[in-house]
Amino acid sequence: MRAIQLTAYGNPVEGLKLVDIPAPDAPGPNQVLIGVEFSPINPSDLLLANGNYALHPALPTVIGNEGVGRVLDVSSGVRNVKVGDRVLAPLSSFTWRERMVISADGLFALPADADPRQLAMLPSIPDRRAAAQRVCQSETWRVGSAERREFRRRAVGDRLRENARPEDRQHRPAARARA
Repeated sequence: MRAIQLTAYGNPVEGLKLVDIPAPDAPGPNQVLIGVEFSPINPSDLLLANGNYALHPALPTVIGNEGVGRVLDVSSGVRNVKVGDRVLAPLSSFTWRERMVISADGLFALPADADPRQLAMLPSIPDRRAAAQRVCQSETWRVGSAERREFRRRAVGDRLRENARPEDRQHRPAARARA
């Protein structure tokens, strides 16, 4: 299984390597196995690679602060997600890998048709995970609903920027759906 591993603190170009690591074991109690679909480069990832972050894991280590993936396997007793669901990886769970086992606690299914590049960044921003959960589990989140159409039409980041404090907003045109 491929992963991006930090082998030395300092220049990320020199310290980050594409490596083969052992595949994770089957999920244990209250765990799920996910196939990581997308894991962005977060500024905290670069700070960690440079050695300028509060966390200094033993090297070599996989890094990656956020990500989204599909559930590939669940342990018995897990009821909140099922195989095939798209989920957010827990924040700071070292996501720069193809597959990983994570706790099922707090997981919820995300829209299957949403852009994983947008969804992957939700957990790193305060209250966005809760907002995504409210939207995705809302009773109005059904096929054909106005909320679902709007979510698909506009990028998650644009929706969240609209709700940001005025001093945190950056002027950028909203993403538009392509015809």
